Amino acid sequence: MSRFYVETPHWMGDKIEISGAEARHIQKVLRLKEGDEIVLFDGKGMEYWGTIESQRHHRITVKIGKTNTPRRESPIDVTLGQGLLKGDKMDYVFQKTTEMGVSAIFPFISLRTIPILGGEQAERRWNRWKRIVIESAKQCGRVIPPRVEGIRDLGSILESPFRDFVKLILWEKEGSSLKERMREIDKNSGKFLFLVGPEGGFCEGEISAARERGFIPVGLGPRILRSETAGVAILSILQYEFGDWGVPPE
Repeated sequence: MSRFYVETPHWMGDKIEISGAEARHIQKVLRLKEGDEIVLFDGKGMEYWGTIESQRHHRITVKIGKTNTPRRESPIDVTLGQGLLKGDKMDYVFQKTTEMGVSAIFPFISLRTIPILGGEQAERRWNRWKRIVIESAKQCGRVIPPRVEGIRDLGSILESPFRDFVKLILWEKEGSSLKERMREIDKNSGKFLFLVGPEGGFCEGEISAARERGFIPVGLGPRILRSETAGVAILSILQYEFGDWGVPPE
């Protein structure tokens, strides 16, 4: 059943009116008709199941039959700090980590970052990423899309407190593997922050600064992964070890 994002539902009795981009998608792309069943979600944990009752230009009225608060969000709070990547690689990171249950994504600029975005270009890219995580949440059944932060510099992330978080930074030169570090992490840990560098990785000075602020450098193994692959890989490991991967759905 098709799912649609309605950030602030416009209630009219037992009906919700949809307008804007989602209404256009229903009418022009999917060509849904009166009587078709759809699911709406508000990004705060609620789902609304209903039937299209009427349509007019870019406005849809949905009669709601039931509401639901599904438990599809990950039980762990995982924040990804991702160094800016070239081309559409960032789109891939936002899409796939949303599917895997990331809670928030912080794109950042570091010493080896190649694309330097600012001003209107940065705002356009931020708006694009927000659309991507919403579309990915619609597809995978999430009810709370991850928070997309504006582009920051690495130093501001290192200085942020992130209290009670297990803080990891991926570095291909680190001798300690993630597998080894996993043995040291409390199985009841529920909050994680991990940083993935840009295409050129982190420099030693950045790793030293991260260590001073409580980050644990870890390697993923003998093969060097692309930056857009590394974040997906470590998130899948965290979800398996501490989250809800391998747990049967309710």
